Amino acid sequence: MALTARDLVVTYNRGTVAEQRALDGVTLQVERGSVLVVVGVTGSGKSTLLKALAGIVPPEAGDVAIDGSPLPRPAASAVGMVFQNPERQLFGETVLADVAFGPRMLGAPDPQSRAMSALERVGLDPEEFGARSPFSLSGGEARRAAIAGILALEPAYLLLDEPTVGLDSSGRRAVLDVVEREKRDRGIAIVTHHPDPFLPLADRICALKEGRVAFIGTVEGLVRDPGPYLAAGLRLPELLELQAAAIGRGARLERVGTEPSEVARALLAARGTS
Repeated sequence: MALTARDLVVTYNRGTVAEQRALDGVTLQVERGSVLVVVGVTGSGKSTLLKALAGIVPPEAGDVAIDGSPLPRPAASAVGMVFQNPERQLFGETVLADVAFGPRMLGAPDPQSRAMSALERVGLDPEEFGARSPFSLSGGEARRAAIAGILALEPAYLLLDEPTVGLDSSGRRAVLDVVEREKRDRGIAIVTHHPDPFLPLADRICALKEGRVAFIGTVEGLVRDPGPYLAAGLRLPELLELQAAAIGRGARLERVGTEPSEVARALLAARGTS
């Protein structure tokens, strides 16, 4: 089962001198139980892709399907999108009220219980945080509360736009923990300029260039053939760059690592094989 985009085309300011093709024939899948990391330089179409997958931006050509069926309207109960800096959109009197707002508006049964469960899943104890004002939260806590507001809708697919931007190390770690937990039950697509922390969780990486897919594949495939990714104007994450350089010098890596300790073991094991 998957959230599937097929031949998506999106053009902004169509028919004007400012016309811009944001997506140009994009085809990809976000499979359940997996994480797709989407990267690209500014203006490559990353955020537009998420909005098209979420049904927020309708494509002028191509289509989006969920588990083989057309994307429902509204799509929020099936595909949930968390925008960049979502904490700026918190508005409820309490954290619990804010998280329960979405399921209440969609007529979901027992929205408060859904909100409490969602808060627990992002590591915010509803007993401790539920009655607090959203504006009293730290940056990382507010980000997780915003994610909880989407999780309370119980979407099958979760789309995250720059979920760790502006967070300190503890905030980033908390968001990564959420992604790791939620991956078990849903498909996740993450747009980011900084893929490094998501590499251990990524099943596939997609690189966009000028609205087109320049590369899509596994981390292993990226390290062994980085050319299309680099041609998109991107630099490999440092750990992957080290391994790609070793392979380029003739080293025979048995497997590609995504954590420093894994990479060190892989490079040590490959010594003498060039």
